[in-house]
Amino acid sequence: LALQINLKGESHPDTAKYLANLGAAYLTKKKLDAAEKHLLRALALEELHGGVESEYLTPALINLASIQIKKKRFSHAESLAKRALDIYEKHPPTDTPENSLPLVLLGDIYEKQGRYSEAEALLGRAIGLLEKGSPSNLHPSTSDALKILARVYSKTNRKDKAVLLRQRAKELKKVDK
Repeated sequence: LALQINLKGESHPDTAKYLANLGAAYLTKKKLDAAEKHLLRALALEELHGGVESEYLTPALINLASIQIKKKRFSHAESLAKRALDIYEKHPPTDTPENSLPLVLLGDIYEKQGRYSEAEALLGRAIGLLEKGSPSNLHPSTSDALKILARVYSKTNRKDKAVLLRQRAKELKKVDK
């Protein structure tokens, strides 16, 4: 990052990509404060260069929403995920697996808040998008969406459906490895 800044400058568009990648790496290592700091800088630069509707904002928005969920800041996470979803829906194609990521995040938020019918609808939509690919090459978020929907089913007294979804999620994890 320091080299990038020295070569191209603090506010160069490429610097945003480096910051976003660094933020994502910190998120993977569960260093949430460092991840958030870098992702916020990346988001600001992307907005500066591409505007507030740029499709290049969505990875930072999604990662920031994930951080907010982990920090139990659900209203902030919800606004970030909705913003990412709005951007995805304005940039075709709108039915790709990547477009499901804000839906999964919103489903997760709503499940944690006890908003089960909203969570179920969003997760069903997300799973539909995620399963569009070939069964042997499903998006990694498919398993997460299935597990969250299984929690919704468990909490709404549909234990049989929850068990089936957990089994599907477990099978996908085996294939993913």
